Amino acid sequence: MNPTEPNLPGEVGSMIHFCGPITLVIDTRGFGSVMKYGDELAVTDRVRADNTDRLGGCVFDLLDDEPAQERRWGRVLLRRGPWPEGEPRTERGSLEWIEGRDSARKEAWKIENDTERAQRMAEIAAEFGPPPVTSRSIATYAGDHGG
Repeated sequence: MNPTEPNLPGEVGSMIHFCGPITLVIDTRGFGSVMKYGDELAVTDRVRADNTDRLGGCVFDLLDDEPAQERRWGRVLLRRGPWPEGEPRTERGSLEWIEGRDSARKEAWKIENDTERAQRMAEIAAEFGPPPVTSRSIATYAGDHGG
């Protein structure tokens, strides 16, 4: 069997990747492990059995049903196959993403040549995208919302 192209969602031998944090049982002691954005997992008999509930449902049954994942968790958390090649393994806005962006910008600011610094900052912007929103206005003024 090709481990990246299973016939059934989450069948034994399939490879899945995670698009957000989810706790699964993946060790022999039965403890939960948090899978995070960018992680991959090969489904084994043990992993499938340990993550099957008392009614026979398994988290991996939702693998190919993104609307069901959104209903259950509010977002898609797992997808079929290995992590997409070339895609960053840090989630935009996560602590790791912020630290990576800040570290790259800090190094770029050390470049003395204005043109080279600007070019590096543009590369960082292309790699990380726009900066995260750090604030928002929540004020309500007379006349807003019919008031």
